[in-house]
Amino acid sequence: MGHGGRRSRAGRKKGAPNKLTALAREGIERAAHALGGAERLAKWAKEDSVNERAFWTTIYTKLLPLQVTGENGGPIEHKHSMSMLLAEIDGKTRGLPSE
Repeated sequence: MGHGGRRSRAGRKKGAPNKLTALAREGIERAAHALGGAERLAKWAKEDSVNERAFWTTIYTKLLPLQVTGENGGPIEHKHSMSMLLAEIDGKTRGLPSE
């Protein structure tokens, strides 16, 4: 033993696809095709603003990367100067009544 109660070499090999997940994905893909595919999905999204919101917030987000990185896989650089910030604030407050 010595593996926390787990047998060595038990279960799937690391990196091997889960057959149940693959079958579920295939079934969902076939059902989506039978229901009209992308054209039907677009029509459904346009039928109601609630549907369109569901598309953008629940469905489309599944395509977005889980992690965003900067150039060459490095961290994202964020440059913001105090003068840029003050100019932005000034632009938003211009035209508001003064105290």
